[in-house]
Amino acid sequence: MRRCFEGSALRFVGTATSGMDHIDRDYLRTRGIAFAHAPGANANSVVEYVLAAIAHCDDFLERLLAGGRVGVVGYGHIGQALAVRLQALGIDRVVYDPGWRPTPYRARPTLPAYWPAMSFPCTVN
Repeated sequence: MRRCFEGSALRFVGTATSGMDHIDRDYLRTRGIAFAHAPGANANSVVEYVLAAIAHCDDFLERLLAGGRVGVVGYGHIGQALAVRLQALGIDRVVYDPGWRPTPYRARPTLPAYWPAMSFPCTVN
C-alpha cells in the first residue's frame, strides 16, 4: 500500500468489503488519509444468493419449508440477515458463532452433525 500511495495526493480510501485486514489503517492515519468501510453493505445480496442456492438444490427448499432446519455458522451482518429471512419463511434455524455471541435462536457451542443445511457467512482461514 505504501508504494502505491507514496507521493500521491490521495486523501480518501474506501472499501465495500466486510473485513478491513487488507487495509493498513495505521499508515492511512499517519498520512492523514481518510478511510471508510461498509460493513454489511452486501448482506442482503449474500442472503438472496444463499436462498437461491438452497432453492436450486433438488427439493431442498421444500424440505426446509416442511420442517427442516438450517444451521447458520457466523452471526455477523450476513448471519443475522439470513436468520431473519429464514424466520420470515418459517424455516427453523440454529446459529453457531465461534465468537459465541448470544443469539435469539437456539445457539449451540458446537457444530452438530445432524444439521441438514448450513450457511457459512464468516471468514474461514
